Amino acid sequence: MAAITLTSIQPFLPLLPFLLVPPLLPICYSLKKRPSLPTFPMPPRWPRKPDRNDPEFRRLDDRMNFALHVAIFLTLTSGLWFFHNLYRAEWSWLIPFNLVWFGLLTLHLLYIGALADYSRKSS
Repeated sequence: MAAITLTSIQPFLPLLPFLLVPPLLPICYSLKKRPSLPTFPMPPRWPRKPDRNDPEFRRLDDRMNFALHVAIFLTLTSGLWFFHNLYRAEWSWLIPFNLVWFGLLTLHLLYIGALADYSRKSS
C-alpha cells in the first residue's frame, strides 16, 4: 500500500475547507435559534380599490415610484461607469450627469419625505 505523503495530497489541500464544512453545516443550523418570521402574502395586495385620493395609497405609490427611479438611476449609472472604466473613455460629461441626476433624486426624496401632503382631502 502506498504511503500518503504531503506531496501526494498537496493538490487537494485547497479543497479541504469544502470537504470539512458541509458536514458541519447541519450542526450549526440546528444550534441557531431562529425566531419565526411573520408570513406575508406574495405578491402583496392592496386591501381596497386603488385610488389616488386615498392618502395611504398615494403615499405608497409615491414611495414605489421613488424606488423605481432609484433602481433606474443605479442601473444606468453603474453601467455607464462600467463601460467608462472598461474602455478607459474620456467622458467628461459623466460626473456632472451623475451629480445632476443624484440631485434630482434627492429632491424627489425630499418631496415624498417632507413636502408631500398625504392628508385626506375633503371634497
